[in-house]
Amino acid sequence: MAFDAICLRAVLAELSPALTGAKIDKVQQPSSDTLFFAVRTHQGNRRLLVNTGAHAPRIQFTDTIRENPAQPPMFCMLLRKYLVGARIAEVSQPGGDRVARLELLCTDELGDSARRSLVIELMGRYANVILLDSEGVIVDCLRRVDADMSPVRQLLPGLYYRPPALFDKLSLEDSDDERTEALLRTAEKPDDKFLLSHFAWLSPLVCRELAARAHGSALLLGREVAALRKDVLENRYTPTMVLESRRDAYGRETKVCVDYSYLPVTQYGALRETRVFASFSEMLDAFYAAREAEEHRAQRTQGVRKVVSGARAKLVKKLAAQKQEQASAEDREKYRRAGDLIMANIWKLSRGMQEAVVTDYMTEGCPEVKIRLDPRYSPQDNAQKQYKAYARAKRAEEMLKKMIAEGEEELVYLDSVLDALTRCDSEAELAAIRTELAANGYASQKWAASGKKQREKPVAPLHYEAPDGFDVYVGRNNVQNEQLTLKTAAKTDWWFHVQKAAGAHVILSCEGRVPSDAVLEYAARLAARHSSASGGGLVAVDYTQIRNVRKQPGGKTGMVLYVSYKTAYVQPAED
Repeated sequence: MAFDAICLRAVLAELSPALTGAKIDKVQQPSSDTLFFAVRTHQGNRRLLVNTGAHAPRIQFTDTIRENPAQPPMFCMLLRKYLVGARIAEVSQPGGDRVARLELLCTDELGDSARRSLVIELMGRYANVILLDSEGVIVDCLRRVDADMSPVRQLLPGLYYRPPALFDKLSLEDSDDERTEALLRTAEKPDDKFLLSHFAWLSPLVCRELAARAHGSALLLGREVAALRKDVLENRYTPTMVLESRRDAYGRETKVCVDYSYLPVTQYGALRETRVFASFSEMLDAFYAAREAEEHRAQRTQGVRKVVSGARAKLVKKLAAQKQEQASAEDREKYRRAGDLIMANIWKLSRGMQEAVVTDYMTEGCPEVKIRLDPRYSPQDNAQKQYKAYARAKRAEEMLKKMIAEGEEELVYLDSVLDALTRCDSEAELAAIRTELAANGYASQKWAASGKKQREKPVAPLHYEAPDGFDVYVGRNNVQNEQLTLKTAAKTDWWFHVQKAAGAHVILSCEGRVPSDAVLEYAARLAARHSSASGGGLVAVDYTQIRNVRKQPGGKTGMVLYVSYKTAYVQPAED
């Protein structure tokens, strides 16, 4: 996938009518490579997203909302100082490269009118955002580049801004019909690789698409390039996403967004599906929003996940050893049998014997069997040694059975915490999980407190409105699960939880009313959605009234037992 120069041109053609004359009201920087500008346009308030991540550089309007850090980064503070209240006078793409430039009408420190420029370079891992003054001098930039990082082009406050150098290829303006045809006549093999190495404005996907349409003909390929160039110059674009069918770890088929472009994509035929969007911003949101939210969540929860995963790995290893020891203890009858054989044949045994052939009176036919003895002990002591080994194995089996049951319950708890982390969308939720882990002995209180921010406030459980006006509440973590189920819910409310998997407790509040089947199904689908089984397909969800649910004796936070339940098989609710 590539946000190439023409894709940027198409996006700017879409954004420019709304941005020109718009006023910047807010600047936010939720992560090191993401900026949000709240702009007041003639059509209403919009959110402008600028992403400089190596794998997702782009500029677009978005409806996505991201949580901001308690302390804004320095570059964000600088942009707020100079750009809040500024009007966007012009939006351009200088040089036809992957660079967007916003000309801004601002006021300086004395309140006088001033002109500044915000340059947005969207070139993969070299992406950057640079603020310039009216003379083209760099005020500051998102990523400073000194001589050690790049001896060719430095980006530092106080230096004059120099645009990035273009490759020695034909630009959009230079790729007229005559030059294109002359260039293609020199090609030994007019394919996508030739286009990519000679035309700066064509991305790999577009080159493959044009080559597929030309079927190896240099003449047809020239016509395809010319037709595309004409569409681009006249701003005729088709926001198109490419989707591929894949199967997840459970064998369920899902549609995955794998690429996008500004023209119809036909090269894959029936192997991949394409979807056309009404706007580029809508398409980019659909392509990146879920992926970036998951990446951001994984990055934010990495420290907590490491603690839980480490504890889980140790527990799995411990359980494996206990089960192996339990299997050995179950074979304890051999010790009692050896003791019985010694006692039954004690008249023929004596101290100092290492082995003996004895008669097995307990087996039909009384066969002769060979047994081993410890020559240091008498026959009676050898028999007692075997009986003690039998008794020890019996006690070990009873203890191991209890320990394994407790370990498996703990494993269920740790899986529930890992599942809650997959849906952790705020620092407050993460802080609650850290506190929960400390309370259950997996970390220190100091570690739990280190993740808290001064501005954090406790978050409430998720709330949904079911059909017929019923309220449904979903716990965000085990603490909320326990609070909802054991303290908040009434005895006649309904409790839902995915069967034999980690998930949230879902409470259907009835307030004395009897819910219909549609309401019960709604709550069951929410329980499936907020669980580790939400990938797709039918999910088994157990449900019962709160009066049938109780806390698991000695169990971890949020662990409960329930009886007299029913099971519904439902599709997980949509986002």
